[in-house]
Amino acid sequence: MEELNQVQTNEVADNSEISEEGLFNDWTEDTPADDQPQDESSDSTEVSENANQNTDDSSTESDGADVPFLKIKYNKQEMDISKEEAITLSQKGMNYDNLLGKFDQLNSRLEKLAKANGLTVDSFLENIESVQDRLELDQELEQLKQQFPNTEESALEELANSRISKRKTENLRNAEAQEQKNQEAQRNEIGRQIDIFQKRYPDLEPQNLDPQVYDLMKDGYTLLEAYESVEADKRLAAEKARQSQEKISKKNESNKAKSLGNTSSIGSVEKDAFLSGFNE
Repeated sequence: MEELNQVQTNEVADNSEISEEGLFNDWTEDTPADDQPQDESSDSTEVSENANQNTDDSSTESDGADVPFLKIKYNKQEMDISKEEAITLSQKGMNYDNLLGKFDQLNSRLEKLAKANGLTVDSFLENIESVQDRLELDQELEQLKQQFPNTEESALEELANSRISKRKTENLRNAEAQEQKNQEAQRNEIGRQIDIFQKRYPDLEPQNLDPQVYDLMKDGYTLLEAYESVEADKRLAAEKARQSQEKISKKNESNKAKSLGNTSSIGSVEKDAFLSGFNE
C-alpha cells in the first residue's frame, strides 16, 4: 500500500509540475504612470528607438523573405504568395486526390458497418471508442492487481485511469512531433525539386505545367522526371502524327497521279479515233 501511495504521489506531482509550470512567468506588476518621473530626454530616446526599429524592419524586408513568388486565384480573388507558401500549397495539392480517395473508401466502409448495427456513423464510432477505452482500462487494472494484490479496486482504477491519460497525452505529443517532421521533410523535398527544375528550365513556371506532370508525380516521379516524360510522350505522338500525315499525303498524290494518267489515256484514244474517222 505504501508503494501504491508513492506511485500515486509521484504521478500527482508530475501532473502538478505540468499544470503549474509557467503559470506566473508572464505576470509583472505594473507601476502607475503618475509615479514615474518625467524626463525630458524620453522623447529623444523614443525617437531613437523608433529609428532603430524602422532600420530593423527595412533590413528584414530587404532580405526578400516575403517577396511574392506566385500569383494565384482563390475564392475569385487574386493573391500573392511566397515561395514557402507555394511549396506548402503544392504539397497539399499533390496529396489531395490520394487523401480524398482514402476518405471516401473509409467513409463507405464505416457507413456499411454502422448500418449493419442499426446505428449512425457517429454513434458507431462512439461505441467503438467506448469499447476500446474499457479494454484498455481492464488491461491496465489487471497489471496493477498483479503489482498491488492487496489494494482496493477503486484505488487501482483511479491509478489506471491516471496512467492511461498520461500515456495518451504522451502518444499524442509524439505523433504530432512526427507529423511535423514528415511535413517538414516533404516541404524540403518539394523545394529541392522546384529548385532543380528551375535550374534546368528557368523560363517555365512549375505551377503552369501540363496536368499529366502532376499525375505522374503522384506515382512517385520527381517534378523534373515527370515533366520530361510528358514532353517525350508529346514529341513521340507528334512524330507519329507527322509520319501518318506524310503517308496520307503521299497516298493522295499517288492516287491523283493515277487518276490523271487514266484521263489522258482516254483522251488520246478518243482523239485518235476521231482523226482516223475524219481522215477516212
